[in-house]
Amino acid sequence: MIFTFMQNIYRFLASCILIVTLSSKSVAQSAAFFPLGSVVAAMPEVKNADKELETYQKILVDKGQEMVKKFQDESNRFLQELEAGNVSPLKQQEQQEAFEKKRQEILDYEKEVSQKLEVKRNELLQPLFDRVITTTNKVAAEKGIGLVYDVSVFNSILYADDAYDIESLVRSRLGIPVEKPDAYRGGTAMNAYVNSTELLAKLPEVKQADDDLAAFQQKLLDNIKARTDQLQKYLLDITQRVERGELSPQQQQAEEEKFRKQQEDILNLQANSESQLTEKRNSLFQPIYKKINTAISVVAKQQHLQFVFEQGVALFGSDNLNITYLVQKQLGLAAGTGNFSGGNASVGVTASEQLLAAMPDVKVAEANMDALREYLGKKGQAMVDQLQKDYVAIQEKIDKGLLSPQQQEREAVMLKKRENEIKQYEMDMQEQLNKKRYDWLQPILDKLNAAIKNTALEKGHAIVVDKNIIIYHHPSLNITEPIKRKLGL
Repeated sequence: MIFTFMQNIYRFLASCILIVTLSSKSVAQSAAFFPLGSVVAAMPEVKNADKELETYQKILVDKGQEMVKKFQDESNRFLQELEAGNVSPLKQQEQQEAFEKKRQEILDYEKEVSQKLEVKRNELLQPLFDRVITTTNKVAAEKGIGLVYDVSVFNSILYADDAYDIESLVRSRLGIPVEKPDAYRGGTAMNAYVNSTELLAKLPEVKQADDDLAAFQQKLLDNIKARTDQLQKYLLDITQRVERGELSPQQQQAEEEKFRKQQEDILNLQANSESQLTEKRNSLFQPIYKKINTAISVVAKQQHLQFVFEQGVALFGSDNLNITYLVQKQLGLAAGTGNFSGGNASVGVTASEQLLAAMPDVKVAEANMDALREYLGKKGQAMVDQLQKDYVAIQEKIDKGLLSPQQQEREAVMLKKRENEIKQYEMDMQEQLNKKRYDWLQPILDKLNAAIKNTALEKGHAIVVDKNIIIYHHPSLNITEPIKRKLGL
C-alpha cells in the first residue's frame, strides 16, 4: 500500500480591522455601484472565451488521463507478478518507490493543470474586464462619480441603494442587452458598516444550524469510515485466500477488479459527501443570511443610508458609522451600545496586498514560514516512509508464511493505528503553522493598520476600503502612497 504525505498550506495575506473614532470633518462623495462579474459574463465574447478554455482544458485533462491509465496498467501488471510470486522483496520495495514517484508526478500535474487553466482564464477574460472598467471610467467621469463599487464581491457591500446602480448605463455603452431600466439618480452617499459576525453569534438559529450541520457531517464521515473498514477487511480476506491457494488466477483478477471498483465507489462517496455538505450548509444558513440582510436593509432605509459595508472589508472605520447595534434591535436581539451619527462619510481607497508585499517584515515572516513548513514536512514524510517500509516487511513475512491469520490481523491493526497517527500529525502540523503565522504576522498587521489609521485621519476619511471591491475611484481617493511613506517604504 502506498501512502502520500500531502501538505495543503496557503500563504497568508490578510489585513486586520481597526475601528477608531474619527473626529475630523467628513468629505461628501458621489458614488455608484454595479456587479462587475455579471456584466462581464453577459458580454458575447465570453462564449468564445469559454469554448477556447474548454478546448484547452480538454487537452490538459486528456494528458492527465493518459498518465493515470499508464500508472494503473503498470500497477496491474506488477500486482499480477507479485501474486505469481515472481517479485523479490527488494524488487517489490524498488517498484513501490517508483510507483510513489509516479503517483506524485500525477498529483503535481493536477496542480499544474489548475495553474495553467487559471493563467489561460485570465488571459482570455482580462481584456473583457479591462473594457468594462474603461467604460465605467467614462461613465463615472461624465456623471461626476467619485467611487464605483463592485457588489459582486461576496460579503463586501451588504446594502446598496438602487438609485446608485449604474449597471444599465454601463451595459448600454458596451452594447449588452439592458435587463432593467436605468434607475440611477446619484448624488452624495451616506455610508455605514455592520459587523455581521457579531450578529450571527447572537442569533439562536445559528447554533441550531451549526449543530444540525455537525450532525449531518458526522453521518457522512461515519458512512465513509464504515465503507473503508469494510473494504480493508475484504482486502485482508482476499489476501489470506490467495495465500492459501483458494483462488485461481482468473478469480484473483476478478477480485482485484471488484476491489478497485469499491475503491472508486469510496472516492466518489467522498466527493459526493463534500457537495452534500455544501448543499446542507446552504439550506441551513441561507434563511439566516436573508433574515440579517432584510434587517440591514430596513435600518439602512430608516437612517437614509446609500451603502452599508461589511466591517470585514473596512481597513479603517469610524465608530460613529457602526450600525450593528441598530440591526441587533431590528432583529429583536439584546443590542449593544453605539453612537451612530451618520453623515456623508468620505471613503478612502488603498491596496492592502500591495502594501503587505512591499513590507520587508512580510518577506522575513514568509521565509520563516517556509523553513518551518519544510522542517515539519520532512518529519511527516519520515513517518510515511517508515510506514511504507513496515508494510513491505510485513508483506515479506506473509509471503514466507511466517504470520498466522491472527498475527496478520494484529499487524493490520497496528498499521491502521500508525496511519491514524500520521493523520493526527498532519492536523497538529497545520495548527502549529497557523499559530506561528499569527505570531509572526500580527505585529506586521498592527503596524500596517496604524499607518492606515493615521493616513485616514490626516486625509479626513471616515472609512478606508480595499481596492478589490472598487471598480473605479477618483485618483485623489487613493491613499496607498501616503501609507507607504508612513511605513518608510
